[in-house]
Amino acid sequence: MARILIFRGKKTPENKGEVNFARFAKKNLPDDYILVTNPEINNVEVDYLLFGPDKFLVIEIKYWMGVIVENPFGKWKIIYGKREKSEYDPFYQAQRERKAVNKFIYDRFGIKFQSKCLILNMAPGAEFNVTKRQKNFILFQYKSDEALRKLLVEGNFGKVGRDLATKLRKNFLSFWGARLEPSDPDLWSWDCFSNNKIFICLHPRENREISEQNNDAIFNFIRGYTVEAIALWERLLYSETVSPLEKSFIITNLAYAHYRTGQFQELVKFLYTHSFKEEAPEFKEYLDYLLALAYFKMGGKDNLEKALNLALSIPDRGLVSGEEKKKLLFNIYAGLQRWEDARKVLKELAKKGDGAIKQRLRLVEEKISRNK
Repeated sequence: MARILIFRGKKTPENKGEVNFARFAKKNLPDDYILVTNPEINNVEVDYLLFGPDKFLVIEIKYWMGVIVENPFGKWKIIYGKREKSEYDPFYQAQRERKAVNKFIYDRFGIKFQSKCLILNMAPGAEFNVTKRQKNFILFQYKSDEALRKLLVEGNFGKVGRDLATKLRKNFLSFWGARLEPSDPDLWSWDCFSNNKIFICLHPRENREISEQNNDAIFNFIRGYTVEAIALWERLLYSETVSPLEKSFIITNLAYAHYRTGQFQELVKFLYTHSFKEEAPEFKEYLDYLLALAYFKMGGKDNLEKALNLALSIPDRGLVSGEEKKKLLFNIYAGLQRWEDARKVLKELAKKGDGAIKQRLRLVEEKISRNK
């Protein structure tokens, strides 16, 4: 299981491709592999640096769905169904990133080295119409965990001598030092929409550049989870330009918006009306979690029982962390006055050493003792 390191105080990756790759690395790469997320090197942010016993790779992550068509003179085209958008040439990005890394290695460590950059598209089923080839970077389409593991562990791309790999790893990790800390990508979340995708959905007939300032304003308004934001999400939901996957994103955001604005009954009605299990299968466990929270907030024995059944059906690892699930279970058991079950859940939570949890556990144990 690879070690995943992030910089203290820095947000974890929110791009779906980056999150999925980190989860892949944790699950599939050997213990002696280290993945550093979003290092900024010579004012250039890199998605990942991968250190292996005989590997060193700069990794640029994409999540492009549909058909990707290269353009040697400008932006590439991404064609998905009836929709089309433009993206910067990833080879140019890769060249910029590896040059920054090479210069950093020489300036800081005195090592002349030509790094390799892997451009990795984590979106399943994409098709690339690309002819460009470069010896220092490759474009790889994710097809399976095993194929990607073979490339990173057994493949020759990014392979360096063990002595050099060890030197690079030690120099980088010593330089960053205490700024790095381990992280579990299974606990990361990712943003459902990029700013541009939101704008395209709201204005499907417009094809023009907009400023980042306007884009951020639209994005922040929609992600504000206000009543007005819900109305905008509903416009997106019924837009003909929205793909099935994007529709599942919208359903998830609408559900969360209902929860954040305290509209618990509306949340229940919304999810059951839209048959989310069929419409948003990628987020079923998260939507079950929101439903369980809504039933819990509504109160009453029947609602608490519904909340309990939903909470128990959620896997311990996935979109909802095991800790979030346990905290919800404790609250439900407490609401149902099932104190023995509540104590079992708190004992599991208390293993992490949280003082507040331990204090709550003592109170529950006192309540159990008084009821005997």
